[in-house]
Amino acid sequence: MDEFYQFPSAVEDQEKYYEFLLDFCGQHNIDYLYSTIDEEVASMCRHRDELMQAGVVLCNADNETVFLVHDKVRFSRWIAEEFPELHIRTYENIGLVSKYNLPVFIKPRNGRASMGCMKVSTEEELERIKHKIDNEQIVIQDYIQGDIIVADVIRNRKHKTFKAIQRLEILRNSSGCGIAVKIIDDKRLDKICQNIAEKLDLNGVVNMEFFKEGDSFKMIEVNPRFSAGTMYTCLAGYDLVKNSLNIARGLSCVDENVTVGGYYAKRYEVIEL
Repeated sequence: MDEFYQFPSAVEDQEKYYEFLLDFCGQHNIDYLYSTIDEEVASMCRHRDELMQAGVVLCNADNETVFLVHDKVRFSRWIAEEFPELHIRTYENIGLVSKYNLPVFIKPRNGRASMGCMKVSTEEELERIKHKIDNEQIVIQDYIQGDIIVADVIRNRKHKTFKAIQRLEILRNSSGCGIAVKIIDDKRLDKICQNIAEKLDLNGVVNMEFFKEGDSFKMIEVNPRFSAGTMYTCLAGYDLVKNSLNIARGLSCVDENVTVGGYYAKRYEVIEL
């Protein structure tokens, strides 16, 4: 890199971060901005109009999609209503979970990178946490096991185009990031991704995560940003970053061929195997 700048935390003080960023964009003549952390994306979307007035275009998905999928409680209810076949059974509060429902999986309402997530397997664990958690700030679901398939999804609302680049995660790290993957193309999952994107009226890029149990799929979540594995998609042949910029500029996306069947791994950088 030619230059490096340290910004305030985008998580700990979002307004301080935004003020610093806005001033930075003005000083350095920044025209386009990509936000890559969940909290940062949500915060910048709240300031999208102000950024636009300052001449900075945000290269992230539309506000309506971001605010819905970032709130995992709202999004779980949305999936249950719109795509019940994809929904993982969810409990409104921890008091509704009994020993017959175990194991369950608990995750923060506005979390990221598997932070604060926990699996509850025994009655003892259940009793220990019952009075320590805030039911309003968590999602409680049945614990599901299966292959994890991730799709980088891009939809251009203006030009009515859609693309989903799928990868089977072979190895994951503790943060929930795939570090060894295979590029796949499941036609049923492609249609599922397209249906979700159209129902959201998505404009931009999101990352969809699914469990595959036998022949069925279950929705884990939708991340309102570029995934940590974006480079896999780019190396497989689809320039997700450039096409996101095209959407922000009102241009059409370039439909590039994706090499299906390739294996990739990441340790500091992404390599093709």
